[in-house]
Amino acid sequence: LGQFSRHGHILVCRITVTNQGDAADKNVTVTAELPEGLEFTGANGPTEHKHEGLEVSFEPIETLEPGDDVRFTITAKANGDGDVIFKANLNSDSLEKETT
Repeated sequence: LGQFSRHGHILVCRITVTNQGDAADKNVTVTAELPEGLEFTGANGPTEHKHEGLEVSFEPIETLEPGDDVRFTITAKANGDGDVIFKANLNSDSLEKETT
């Protein structure tokens, strides 16, 4: 959740994914949905990213070993005033359904 009081503020969203299990996980993917009022300005992570409209997606991480973590960063500029909710999603071979 972010709140902006004027145009031009930059929101930096940091996402950390940690394998808390005791086995390696495969095909770990992260996607994010920017809310209206934010303009994508950049992304960084351990894999390449794509950005289309308000959606940002990162290429899958082939294997995430137990205890390992990876970090992703998405930056966006506010185009208005008010509250916004940033939503990120995680999926992998071991998850039964996508996690938000």
